[in-house]
Amino acid sequence: MMRDPITDAAQDPSCLLCLTPDRGGSWWSRLRPAMPRDFSEGYRWDALQAAMYSSLPWTSDYHFTFDFTVTDDFENGSYWIMYQSNGRISFALDKDARGCRFVFGSYSFNGGVFVYAPFASSLAGRHEVTLAVEGATLRVTVDGTVYEQSGERVESSAYNRVVTTSAPVTLHAVSLTDDSTGTAVWQAAYSDLNDTSNPWPSPVPRNFAEEPMTWRDEKTTAPSIGEDDCEFFIRYRLDGYPEGSAISQIFYHNSQNGSINIAFAGDGTGGNYSVIRLTDVGAFMIPLDRIRQLGEHTIRIQRVGLFVTVEFDGEVVATSSAGTKKIAVYSTTAPVSDFDGVIFETYWKSLTTGRTVWRYPSDAERVRLITKTNVRTDRGAFEAADETQPARVDTALDLRGKISDYTLFVEFDAAALENESVNYCKQELAGQGASKGSIPSPLAVNYNKQLNVDTLEYRLEVSVDIAGARHLSEAILPGHLAGRNSVVAVVELMDDKTRLSIYHCGVLLKSEIVDGIPKMDGYACPDSFALMDNRNGLWSNYYGKIHSCLLFDRALSAAEIAALTPKQA
Repeated sequence: MMRDPITDAAQDPSCLLCLTPDRGGSWWSRLRPAMPRDFSEGYRWDALQAAMYSSLPWTSDYHFTFDFTVTDDFENGSYWIMYQSNGRISFALDKDARGCRFVFGSYSFNGGVFVYAPFASSLAGRHEVTLAVEGATLRVTVDGTVYEQSGERVESSAYNRVVTTSAPVTLHAVSLTDDSTGTAVWQAAYSDLNDTSNPWPSPVPRNFAEEPMTWRDEKTTAPSIGEDDCEFFIRYRLDGYPEGSAISQIFYHNSQNGSINIAFAGDGTGGNYSVIRLTDVGAFMIPLDRIRQLGEHTIRIQRVGLFVTVEFDGEVVATSSAGTKKIAVYSTTAPVSDFDGVIFETYWKSLTTGRTVWRYPSDAERVRLITKTNVRTDRGAFEAADETQPARVDTALDLRGKISDYTLFVEFDAAALENESVNYCKQELAGQGASKGSIPSPLAVNYNKQLNVDTLEYRLEVSVDIAGARHLSEAILPGHLAGRNSVVAVVELMDDKTRLSIYHCGVLLKSEIVDGIPKMDGYACPDSFALMDNRNGLWSNYYGKIHSCLLFDRALSAAEIAALTPKQA
């Protein structure tokens, strides 16, 4: 399987952000400091296993290096700092009534050769260890002290076995070097040493009275269910509702055939708007005394054949079996949520295929790392669900005040600007604020078309707030773009100047040095880094597709940019 250069690059400690459309948006970030991995729970070093087997001949001299910290709150026993059964590496931490010690071994020798460090009352603290196989010698250096054992070097058939760690230690760095060639065979990746599954910020569902939502992506994707057996599910909390006849819309399509509508009037006098229309029998409702209940609840609506069932908190509260034909799931109006409460989970699922065609929240939305507005992801890219309405993917990242080198990478399908009648139009790609705007943005990148004298020019531009004023660095393209492209903008601080560079598909198009450094204060409207951001923007804005976005707080080299640029078929 080929490795993905985008997700590989996201493991770099300088990567602040990686957005890809799978699962609605993946995220890596240092908004929270790196969390060291708990190796006592067990970890497999698959990349090391592969490297030892494919890149390290048994005749090679080699050495491992370890930089690690031992905790002192563990029971008696043996704990593997790194271990390959009958393989090249055996490194353990022992504790018994005599104290603690390190045990080293390698099955590069007949029967295995082992070195035992002296017992100590405690090994708590940070250590540096080198384990080297040199000819017939196993040499171990522990915090500057050398231990050696000799043996008969042999070829083992077990060098392709798994390599594991299960010790109460924090590993800061581990590497393997082939000393016969001087080649670095492997080093532990950032994601090996740190647990990247603990995201930031913590889960805080939105209140839909404060942040109403029009679910345009649901309108676009739910109809793919058609006449399949299907299920709609929602888990929500109702915190309150108006005492008058105002309608609280929990998930409301406007009562159309082939849709789900969950809404009610606060005092009940306006009727029950919880209408389900999935067959031709007409509408039926969730009982009003249920739908007006405060607190956390679930609603599950299923159509199996011509039988429709509604469950409220797991209890069947309404059924319909009088229909003579199914009504295809569809909506000409996107549903709305604007009630006083939160939605923990909701989805549409085809029971015929088992496929969930729409879900809120995605993994990234669940922890408020991204918030999608009028953006769909079901076709393998971030794109506007309704191009007549503003679309944006907000992240939890705010660049204001964070003066630094930056590299912004965006892989995108170009909007068809050549087909638009307006001479000044653009596709905002990524950044904080609009690149085409009268007020400086901290950082933004766009693809645009503009009239220069009598000639239409197509450009890639990066906008940066330099010394409190908007600076546009423009790279003129040979013509309009089509299909999938990538753009990289590099912002590099140089004492009292800034170098701005623009790459297209890995090729440097423009590099300039300007006086001043980024101020990164911007204006208040764009309070977060986003995709498709056009807040306070100028010119006609058009949407294409965005496949991935990476943001680093350092200037990547040309070689690094080439490595993460998708190869063209």
